[in-house]
Amino acid sequence: MSRFSLLNAITDGRVTVAPPLDVLEDGRELWKSTLVGHFMGQKLPYPIVNSIAKRIWGFLRSIRSFIFG
Repeated sequence: MSRFSLLNAITDGRVTVAPPLDVLEDGRELWKSTLVGHFMGQKLPYPIVNSIAKRIWGFLRSIRSFIFG
């Protein structure tokens, strides 16, 4: 599969892609218990966000958190 083989169309400057079903299924399995957050505006202190996440979801399983950006 080439890098651009998933490109279906460009309409009004918007790109439409259609990945194969197995790619979607693999991704769903990989990310099924993942929460991704994006905070807009003022930067929140990471230790506080991490503490709240662990307090809310920590009883379910271990939580790993990361900062990007």
